[in-house]
Amino acid sequence: KTRLENIVRRGYIRIGFLKDHLPNAFINKNGQLVGSDIEMAHILAKDLGVSIKFIKVEAENVPEHLDIGEIDILMTGTAVTLIKLGQIAYTLPYEDANFAFIVHDYRRSNFKDMNRIRTMDSVRIGVYHDLYYTSKIQELLPDAKIIPIESPRQFFQGSIDLDALAFTAERGGAWSIIYPEYSVVVPSTESFKIPMAYIVPENDQEFLNFINTWIYLKKANATFDSAFSYWVMGKGIQEVKDPRWSVIRNVFHWVD
Repeated sequence: KTRLENIVRRGYIRIGFLKDHLPNAFINKNGQLVGSDIEMAHILAKDLGVSIKFIKVEAENVPEHLDIGEIDILMTGTAVTLIKLGQIAYTLPYEDANFAFIVHDYRRSNFKDMNRIRTMDSVRIGVYHDLYYTSKIQELLPDAKIIPIESPRQFFQGSIDLDALAFTAERGGAWSIIYPEYSVVVPSTESFKIPMAYIVPENDQEFLNFINTWIYLKKANATFDSAFSYWVMGKGIQEVKDPRWSVIRNVFHWVD
C-alpha cells in the first residue's frame, strides 16, 4: 500500500519535530508541544481524518527516520538547501524567512550593515545546523570565523564565544523574548530570503505531491498566514497584565 493508504489505515500520522526550534516547535511552560508547525501538523492530521504521533528526532538522523518509516514527515521549519538531496525530499516552501543576526542588544548597531561587519577584526559567527548557509555567510563575510553550533542555547547562555548568531529573523524574535538582552538585526545591505519547507521521504512522489497540494491550498486560504501571525507576530494573544499600583487599590482597597 502507499504511504497515504497506510496512514489512513493505521489511523495516525507520524510527525517528526526538532528540538529548540522556536516558534515552530517547542515545549511550553505547561509541558505541551506547541508552535506554528505543530499547529499546521494538527490541521494536516484533521484533513487526513487521523490522529498524530509526534516523534522528536535529531536533524542529522532525519533521512534514516524517514527511510525506515519511523516518521512520515518532518514538520519543523527547515531551510531548503542542496545538502542531503537524494536522501530526502523538500516540499514546496511554505514561508520565506529573513536572514538576520542575533546579537547582544548593545551591539545591534554594529551588525546593521555587512560592510561594517567586514571591518570588524576576528568576528565569530555561529551557525545552527544549516551548512549550506555557512558557505553563503562565508562568501558575504570572507574574513569571519564561522562556527557550527548544536543548539541556539549555546549562544544565548554564553557557553560558546560568539559575536553573533546567524539565524532567521522570525525564529530569532522568539528567542529574544526568552533572552531579552539580545536583539534581532536584519542587515540593510546584502540580506537574503531563506525558503522554509517540510521534509518527506525521497522516494515517495505520491506523498510529496499530496503534501505539496495541501501546502498550496493552505497558503491560498491563509491558514499559514494565520499560524504565522499568531506564533511569530504574536497577534491575537491576550496578555494578562497586573493593574498599575495605586493608593486607591493597594492602600485603601476601595477597588479590586
